[in-house]
Amino acid sequence: MTGSTARARRFAVVTDSTADLPEGEFQRLGIHQIPLVVNWEGATYRDKVDLTTAAFYARLAHSPTLPTTSAPPAGDFERLYRSLLAKYEGVLAVHLSASFSSTWSISRSAAQAVDPGRIAVLDSGTTTMCLGWAAAEAARLADTGVELDAAVAHLEHFLPRLRLYAAVDTLEFLERGGRIGRVQALAGTLLRVKPLLQVLRGQVIPLERVRTHGAAVRRLAELAAELPRVERLGVLHGAAPDAARELHAALAARFPGLAIETGEIGIVIGTHAGPGVFGFTALVGEA
Repeated sequence: MTGSTARARRFAVVTDSTADLPEGEFQRLGIHQIPLVVNWEGATYRDKVDLTTAAFYARLAHSPTLPTTSAPPAGDFERLYRSLLAKYEGVLAVHLSASFSSTWSISRSAAQAVDPGRIAVLDSGTTTMCLGWAAAEAARLADTGVELDAAVAHLEHFLPRLRLYAAVDTLEFLERGGRIGRVQALAGTLLRVKPLLQVLRGQVIPLERVRTHGAAVRRLAELAAELPRVERLGVLHGAAPDAARELHAALAARFPGLAIETGEIGIVIGTHAGPGVFGFTALVGEA
């Protein structure tokens, strides 16, 4: 984004570090990311700042401990909002689902403390690449010169059109993070099942289980084909580039002519899903 484009914007765009896009896109689009906090073996890291996604997955695969994550401090939001309001008429922030983290509520409280009339804070109901797309859509709107209220109204119709499906390679990390019980994780490991999940409106919805990696790829492609009027597709993964390429090929066969983006799932979501997770995001047509 050029300096002249930045000055033309009436409002700035903010999201958090659980939003994922292809490398370099946030900087190109002029989107500000607030990092969540990762605590691991006595050390504290700012997500994607002090600990990169690549370093995280390499360490996670062999670590006997699992990191914990927490929302950014309120002060981080307040400082950023004050800085941005000195340059822009307003700020539009869109965050991962409030049911997944207190990030949205902390951001909203910071906005109330700084200037509630000039800062809008939205709960995306989702995360990772879907959240990245929401932030990118906000940036696109900002570049058209629309007012903050109009952009908020547009995003409130845009967000429900986002879809996120994923296959988890192992239940170990969900069990270690307290998302499922140990008996369930052990049974899943013995049966070698791969759960398919959907994230929709702030909920993680178990869909079904398949036995093999190939079946997971095929079923995810089928689920994408069942969606109504797909306008945009993305493939995402956590340290699983081969699986991402296979899914990309399967989706390309079903959606010829539609460009398919690829991105890597970040640290906070990867903490709970573990290495090997892969899936797709979609933007469907309006109902």
